[in-house]
Amino acid sequence: MEFNTPFVIRKNATGNFFQRGNMTAWIVSDTKLTTNKNNMDELIEEYPDIDQFLKVIKEDTTTFYKYKNSCLNIKINLIDSFIKIHTSQLDKISNCEKADAIQSFKYLDSHGIKFKNYYEICLSISHNSFTFFEDTNDWRTSPLRFIIDKSQFEISPISSLMVLLTEPIYSDNNSAHYDFHNFASIKFALGKGLDYKTEFCKALYYLNSFYLKPIGFYATLMHLELNYDYSLEILTENGVSDIFKKVSRKNNSKRKDFDRIEPLNLYNESVRKSGEQRFLLLYRILEFFIKRSIVNRISDIRYDRNISADEILTTLNFRNEEQHIKNLLEDILTEKNKKKISKYCSQNVLIDADDFISVSTALYKYRNSLVHAKETEINKTMFPNPFEQVDEVNKWIYVVDEIALMCIKKYNEKLPLEIKT
Repeated sequence: MEFNTPFVIRKNATGNFFQRGNMTAWIVSDTKLTTNKNNMDELIEEYPDIDQFLKVIKEDTTTFYKYKNSCLNIKINLIDSFIKIHTSQLDKISNCEKADAIQSFKYLDSHGIKFKNYYEICLSISHNSFTFFEDTNDWRTSPLRFIIDKSQFEISPISSLMVLLTEPIYSDNNSAHYDFHNFASIKFALGKGLDYKTEFCKALYYLNSFYLKPIGFYATLMHLELNYDYSLEILTENGVSDIFKKVSRKNNSKRKDFDRIEPLNLYNESVRKSGEQRFLLLYRILEFFIKRSIVNRISDIRYDRNISADEILTTLNFRNEEQHIKNLLEDILTEKNKKKISKYCSQNVLIDADDFISVSTALYKYRNSLVHAKETEINKTMFPNPFEQVDEVNKWIYVVDEIALMCIKKYNEKLPLEIKT
């Protein structure tokens, strides 16, 4: 079948992508358009060492491919372009070598691939209680799509294209590192002039803070050369599918862009950690925005005659970090937020009374108890004890996580150039 065969493209009636969203099937008169099947069968027979990966492409009903003139052509709908893989490159893949002579294509170290302005990067989808999912894909719901600035993003199962180009190179049967088609990936069409690593961090932040956080999962960049540790606790296939239903979205949402990438990297790193490490990473987000909170506070009090001179001097006390945290909380939290957080702290015995003024003081003291270890202040310091399970840190993680997200939302929105100050 030739490329010039007439066809009509019809979108999925639900508005969702198919399961492998970047390789959408062509449809003609409600019947899937099949490609030159016999030629593909011959190609599979020619390459027995990678036949399983070629079969992934052939059996993927959402992939439009064609094998002709010694080239395997695969369409990437996200950028509306074909990648052409010559048999000379299939020879390399068959020999477990990188296909490094595909036009406009390159490997992104061991974590992804790039073709023109299309990027696909492998993700690890994890849960602190479950590190291995039984007989299941890492992404168990419909593809998730959103836009940041000029880039379109999609999170879904890894594409059959990436399986072909990476698994023969990075798989390791001895360490059970195979079946890449079960992995998840983030795919995006990068906007002109943007850095793919920066945009990836933005998308990962939204994935962790907005989509996955409610179900207790988190995503991190996955290096395909990594080995895996397996937990004795196994989450069954049905359990994963039911949980991931909460992540399902039909809309292609427009998300706000960000001014600085550093606090997003702190948040993305925090979701990989637990205990004190996670708390301190989140607390650093608060520290990052302290100057902005002071500027905002000064702007508020400059024209308010009801604020005393002493209060102005206290706000301008740049050496008092506890006061800075208090200013920051006052600036970013609404009255509703203050009541919610102070109630939570009081109920969990983090403060003595349901009083928001005590929250900043208690938060600052707890931070100091983790970062300092002065022998003269041993009663104020948190020391690890292998025989005790201290839940206090998890309670403070909840508080500082809420505050960190509010800081990013208020202080880190990318503003149009004409209204920046």
